[in-house]
Amino acid sequence: ETIADRIHTFYQNDNQDRTAEIDARLQRYAKYRMWTEGKDWPWENASDCAIPDMATASMKMQDTLNNAVMSQRPPVMAKATKKIDKEKEDSVNRLLDYQLFVEQPGEEIVGTLAHDFVNEGFWTAYVPWVKETRSVIDVKVIPPIPDQAQPNEYFRMFLEGTYPHAQIKSSGDGWDWVINDGDKKHKASFFTREDNEVEVNIEKDAIRYEGPRVIPKDVQDVLHPVRCENLQIPGPSNPLGASHVILRDFPSIDEIKRLQDSGYYDLMDQKDADKIMDTLMDVSYTEREQQKDTMQGAVDWRQLPKGAESQNKLTRLMVFDTFDINDDGLDEDVIFWMILETKTILRARYLTQMFPAEIPFRPLAEAHLFPVPGRRFSIGILELMEGLHDIQKQTFDKTSDAGTISNSPFFFYRATSNMRPEVIRLWPGEGYPVSDPKNDVSFPQIGNPNQSFGLNFLSIINQMEEKLTNIGDLQL
Repeated sequence: ETIADRIHTFYQNDNQDRTAEIDARLQRYAKYRMWTEGKDWPWENASDCAIPDMATASMKMQDTLNNAVMSQRPPVMAKATKKIDKEKEDSVNRLLDYQLFVEQPGEEIVGTLAHDFVNEGFWTAYVPWVKETRSVIDVKVIPPIPDQAQPNEYFRMFLEGTYPHAQIKSSGDGWDWVINDGDKKHKASFFTREDNEVEVNIEKDAIRYEGPRVIPKDVQDVLHPVRCENLQIPGPSNPLGASHVILRDFPSIDEIKRLQDSGYYDLMDQKDADKIMDTLMDVSYTEREQQKDTMQGAVDWRQLPKGAESQNKLTRLMVFDTFDINDDGLDEDVIFWMILETKTILRARYLTQMFPAEIPFRPLAEAHLFPVPGRRFSIGILELMEGLHDIQKQTFDKTSDAGTISNSPFFFYRATSNMRPEVIRLWPGEGYPVSDPKNDVSFPQIGNPNQSFGLNFLSIINQMEEKLTNIGDLQL
């Protein structure tokens, strides 16, 4: 309970401390996606241009970085420190390339990291060793049961031949079997077909993935103290490290129960498992994601049919902390896993128990575009361009609105004239009869009707953006 309260306090404080920063990044993201909110000034449906300058500059820079990585594989080359290991370099290079671009979607990962690097100013990746298994059914067909043979003996002979070193035991009348093959446990069921052949369904766990995995983390899903420069353990050699780091994700209830059943979540009992089945995700910390959904026209109603409660999402926190866990007066490097909604501690380990290393190191990778000393939030290309983008959009809107007024100007008419006191909409080619047009109706003179001021101003702004982003005609 003490650790759960500690983690919950960290999580709330970190969220509150960076609220303004995250809101500002959301607004920049909306400008990057060219999402407009609609304008009602100076009149309803006034000009609200979607300017693509931020998207253009960002995507060109992302493309340059992505091509730089993908044009040479492997992008990371091994270098032997001893002559005797020189011949191993090629093998290590091929292994690194296979692990990143074959076992996992490396091209998509590189693209995601380039996106965050350019737009947010930094990227973060969690790099654990992952072993994931799923239950599969292996179907085999064997010849019919011989006339004089007993079915259970026939099935036993087949299983002993298939698993010669396993312990095989019938669980019933000889048609269902349990196979203990070392640390693996299988189930076999036998069925007869219409042609008297025998179908064998072997239920077993298959390894879906095993190896290192680069998992990009969104800026909103990595929480830490404000005044830190990196995510590694603080100390004399790293004075601006983070005293704690929280990684947030949203697993399904089924995933959590699978990890409990496998023994990975060893601090979670059946009472905790039953409790989370009736729990819904706390959406108070995902309001910005909901805003993104609304802006792009998608709404998550979160209404699941009855019986699909296992697909509900919860908030899981993985906390890298420095905590005195053995009461010796000194903090140790530890990791906690917790469900936020129920404050259930799932697992607790020393850092080096989960990630063995001679030098303790959190499995978090990061890089910065334009670092800010003493702060981890860096400057991205969107933040650099935001000021000029706002001026450019304002100029576009003003110029467009001025053109609207020039093409369809407002006017004044004499109240005592024979014009009816009504709202008059002007359309091309239409005439309105009045006795004295020159004196009864007056159109004010709108200055600079050819919009040359706005167009010249936009040319200057474009030149400033090209200098800022180094993407001019030659580079394009």
